[in-house]
Amino acid sequence: MTFAIRDFKGCIDDIQVVDLDYSCLNYTWNQSPLEMNGMLKKIDRVLVNEAFLMEYANAYAIFQPYRISDHSYVVIKMPDLISSKPKMFRFIHYITDNEHFQKCFADGWSVPISGHTMYRVVKKLRLLKNSLRKLLLNKGNLHSYVMHLKDELERVQKQLDITPSSFDVREYEIKLLKEYNDALWDEERLLKQKSKVEWLRVGDDYSKYFHNAIKAKVNRARINAVMNSDGIFVEGGEVADVFVNHYKQFIVRNYGPNKTSDLNQSPNPQTINK
Repeated sequence: MTFAIRDFKGCIDDIQVVDLDYSCLNYTWNQSPLEMNGMLKKIDRVLVNEAFLMEYANAYAIFQPYRISDHSYVVIKMPDLISSKPKMFRFIHYITDNEHFQKCFADGWSVPISGHTMYRVVKKLRLLKNSLRKLLLNKGNLHSYVMHLKDELERVQKQLDITPSSFDVREYEIKLLKEYNDALWDEERLLKQKSKVEWLRVGDDYSKYFHNAIKAKVNRARINAVMNSDGIFVEGGEVADVFVNHYKQFIVRNYGPNKTSDLNQSPNPQTINK
């Protein structure tokens, strides 16, 4: 790595910006496009900070064909936030330390279910989702709960400063402090799991770093635009329909009632560009 690249990377880390998710062209710069030995590289990027990702969580960039230029021009899309589908269930590791976890799991797993062994396992896992969700959310949103405990702890400590001899206030402050530390520990483990940052040790109070890593990961994980089988560029809410229609056609074509295709055969979908 050259000194210039090292300095630039250090600058990016210092100002805390990340790549915005992008679609269309992968190579944004071309050298000597009219010659056979031309070179293509990805050197153009859209860098955004945490405030931008919080304000425009669904934003993405589209790098357009460069035409007669040597650089691709970029269009930034900032669609409205939509949340039409419920979030999928994810097992959160920290609930295994909950005092009610063992009983909750044992009660759910002991439900009698008839059928094939694999069917019974899958059915019991599905039945466990509701009880584990309730256990996970018995105190509401964890981040809101941490903020509530923080505010309450500050209020009680101010009250203790006014009445330092009050045994009840002191006892309540000790109870709140333990709950706040436990909630902070749970929140940090949750953020570490969601951000998939494994090289930081839990307990080092990297909550802000984890939040930033999660925002960047969510922004990069979306497919914002695709090219359908007719060669038409599709964006926004119609992206999911392109995938659904493609695999519907594939299943009907290969595994329909009049087909005897090998089910182990790999699909051969049309090229779809992210």
